[in-house]
Amino acid sequence: MIARGFTLVELLVSTTVTLCIAAALFAIVTPTREVFKAESEASDMQQRLRIAESLLFRDLIMAGAGVDSGADAGPLSDVVPAVLPYRLARGGDPPGSFKTDAVTVIFVPSLKVQTTIAHNMPSRSGAVRVNIGAGCPLNDEACGFTQAATALVLEPTGAFDLFGIAGVTGSLVDVRHTINDSPAVHPAGSRIAQAIIRSYFLRTDPQTGATQLVRGDGGGGPLVPVVDHVVALSFEYFGSPAPPMMRKPLADPAGPWTTYGPTPPPPDVQTTDYPPGENCVFTTDGSTPVPRLSALVPDANATLARLAERELTDGPWCPDPSHANRFDADLLRIRKIAVTVRVESAIDALRGPAGILFARAGSSSRGLQMLPDLEIRFAVSPRNLNLPR
Repeated sequence: MIARGFTLVELLVSTTVTLCIAAALFAIVTPTREVFKAESEASDMQQRLRIAESLLFRDLIMAGAGVDSGADAGPLSDVVPAVLPYRLARGGDPPGSFKTDAVTVIFVPSLKVQTTIAHNMPSRSGAVRVNIGAGCPLNDEACGFTQAATALVLEPTGAFDLFGIAGVTGSLVDVRHTINDSPAVHPAGSRIAQAIIRSYFLRTDPQTGATQLVRGDGGGGPLVPVVDHVVALSFEYFGSPAPPMMRKPLADPAGPWTTYGPTPPPPDVQTTDYPPGENCVFTTDGSTPVPRLSALVPDANATLARLAERELTDGPWCPDPSHANRFDADLLRIRKIAVTVRVESAIDALRGPAGILFARAGSSSRGLQMLPDLEIRFAVSPRNLNLPR
């Protein structure tokens, strides 16, 4: 029996079939590989969005936490703003600014360094002697400031200052001013406390054009990168429609207090550029303090009013209009902050033309290779700014 081999026709047919099958497999595998690439980047985008939301929420929810004891105990918004719509730092934004894509949060950690200054303190870098009182560590002349990175000095008038701690010698604390110097002098007895300052804003790489969410600590330290490829960041503010009012606590009917904001001085005492008995949130009607701020109209179906640039940059100014680090009194109204964060794909080949889906254009022209930006919106109501008044 003679064995027969393959004919040329059979060989060509079998080769053609094999090539067709291989082409079909490649047609399936190549798009799948692109899908896997996009899915991996989509997971990274979601993770970046989660990190941004978590960090912003963590700091915003703490806004306004104040000192724990003494006559000044209570939320910071009783004296100074806890949330500012700009970057508060030397070289940052000037007082009275309004940025939709930047925010600064101030709070005092619970049961941390809190005391008073022993002598008058100029509003600039230098040394200040601190008092020893309740809450200070035993045998610690500096009341624990060796462990504090940032110090907040505040007065009942609404004046405040921020300092980095450069060193400690006995009860003398060497402080470095981290905001604008001013001719103001903080009187002896003013409160000084360890503070946490967080400024969030976007920074753009001048070479690549990519944007990054960064954080400043308010103590003069370097900026900390938080999340890459954040293409949009915005903040909206909502506050109490009613102005601060003078009310008497049930436990002490003889002692007036405010619902929020600095308490005005006695009728014959002048503590700021405002007339005697007045301050940035109260004027007088004869001898009776009345609100200097006007009532606002709350949003439809809401109990809070939206605070836009107009409300937060037109005064009245605290502690007074001439102060180097003045702030708009309406900042004391803030009760809720709405945040929007948007991230993009870090891979240029997964971004399409700029438009609704892509804030920054990429090089992709195929649907399977496009990964639209992701966006999240959430609201934070800081507990210390919403205490019963």
